[in-house]
Amino acid sequence: MAETVLKLDGVSKVYGYGRPGAIQTRALDDVSLDVKRGEFLLVVGSSGSGKSTLLNMIGLLDRPTTGTISIDGTETSQLSDSHLSMFRSSRLGFVFQFANLIQELSVIENVELPCQILGGPDANVGSRARSLLDAVDMGEHIHKRANMISGGQAQRAAIARGLINEPALVLADEPTGNLDSKTASVIVDLMKRMASEIGQTFVVVTHDRHQFADVDRIITIRDGTVHEGETD
Repeated sequence: MAETVLKLDGVSKVYGYGRPGAIQTRALDDVSLDVKRGEFLLVVGSSGSGKSTLLNMIGLLDRPTTGTISIDGTETSQLSDSHLSMFRSSRLGFVFQFANLIQELSVIENVELPCQILGGPDANVGSRARSLLDAVDMGEHIHKRANMISGGQAQRAAIARGLINEPALVLADEPTGNLDSKTASVIVDLMKRMASEIGQTFVVVTHDRHQFADVDRIITIRDGTVHEGETD
């Protein structure tokens, strides 16, 4: 049986909790979820359903009001803010709707950037970045500045950047939302190939359901609760 890489146990998020007189909004309600290593999980749901809050919880960008989140065997509520930031940088990769490359840097410099944020010498980072860029069909563009490549190429580079620290989990937030349908299809196929070939775990939040056929698993978020399958 595949190892669990992400586990949410009774996670709730209540905005305004503990603030006297504040209106309380329950964005997540007692969510429990297990994701296996190498799984490609798609998260769907209407606007305001709680998808973004769930992604923020998994990405350790916010802390739950109640419940626990374990990633790669580490129960994250036990980590201090400084250790949480380091853990996030080392064990999680992120791909967003916009590639958010630094325009003045080259493609390979953008991919290497998360390693520099972690600090410390890493003699293999250059070769690892080149291998990842080759894998996402960007090998011939590594020395181009980010402002000289297309949107689809930038998103490919962003995927390589998300993988550079060999994360336990890659979180993708609307990764095709800024792309035309043909380019979006290429990006989806690329992520699915990374999942199947190197066993990379992906959690992808999207409104663009039709682009993601044949994924391992789909969950629907409705009113802050998780439902298995596509139920909307």
